[in-house]
Order: sequence, then structure tokens, then C-alpha cells
Amino acid sequence: MLLPAGDPRPLTKIAADETEPRVSPDGKLIVYQTDAYGDFDIMIFNLETSTEMRLTEMDSQETQANWSPDGRKIAFLSNQDGDFEIFLMNSDGSEQTQLTHNDTYEASPVWSPNGEQIVFLSRRGSYFQLYQLDVITGDEKQLTDLSATVHSPSWSPDGKYLAYIQEESTGSQINVLEMESGRSFLIADAFNKYAGLVWINP
Repeated sequence: MLLPAGDPRPLTKIAADETEPRVSPDGKLIVYQTDAYGDFDIMIFNLETSTEMRLTEMDSQETQANWSPDGRKIAFLSNQDGDFEIFLMNSDGSEQTQLTHNDTYEASPVWSPNGEQIVFLSRRGSYFQLYQLDVITGDEKQLTDLSATVHSPSWSPDGKYLAYIQEESTGSQINVLEMESGRSFLIADAFNKYAGLVWINP
């Protein structure tokens, strides 16, 4: 948040761990997770009114909240059924719905630019791989099948490509997946560690 004096200041005043903030597409809200109530819950901070609202109140862990492109929905993770699955709710916390029902660990839900798909990580074997979920139909599609862990998926602004990180014994490498053809190609490798990927419009 940019302040007139150029100095940062705290937005929330709760004595708790508050992490993974994400600003809404209209720039008015921040969704984040907090352990202020025991388990991790999803919260909203309103930048215009400086008020907070708790969105989840289950006796479980809710994390990794991510805005839909239109700001009307929030995808998040919850382990209320024993393992972490992907859930969906309105931006006010209503109509919470479970989207995935797999006996495994899901992570990192990322919306497609058109808001119709969510790419996520799932460990259904020895390594985390990328999967695609149709938000309307619930259909899932495996995108990668590698003998290595992948993570940090990031859609291109036009939705045609998906960048991701692949961990190898020689270090991290950045790959880009062409969504229409399903082909992946390497763009950088042999680096120590990558923390995340962001597309930049030229």
C-alpha cells in the first residue's frame, strides 16, 4: 500500500500470524490468512474503511486464498475433510463449496484470466504435479506427469501459457506450458531456488 509519506504502517492490529495477503482486482480489499482464532482462517481487510471481516469459521485450517479475476469469488484450501482440498466462496464468505474430492494433498489454486479454470498442485504419486479444474463442471485434467516436483504455477495474461517451476537435482528450472497443445518448454535452468513467477506485460 502506498502512503503519502512513503513509509509502511501496519494495517491490522491482531497479535497473530497473518500471511499470504492478496489484493482484490479492484484494489479495495485484501484477503489473507490468520491464526488469531486458533486454526488458520481467511480474513478480508477493507482498505477504504480499515475494517476486517472473518470469512471462514470452521474448526479446520483454511489457507492460500486467491481472488477470481472479477473479484466476486475466492478459491482457498481447507482440510475440514482430513486432507487439503480446494474450496470456493463468494467474496463475502457465503456459499462455501468444496470443488475437489481427492484423497490427497492439493495446493496453490490459481485462477485462469477468464475465471473459468483453476490450476493447482496435487500429490497423487511421488511428486506434486499440475492439474486443471473446470470451475463450472468440476472436471479435472492432469497437466504434468514428471519425475520431479513442480510448483509456483502462473498463468500468462492471455491465458495461453502457464509458467511453473520444476525441481531437479541440479537446481530449479522454469518451464512454460502451452495450454492448447499441452507442450512444455524450458526457458531457464540450473538456478539454486526460485520463490515464484510473475508475468509482465511488455
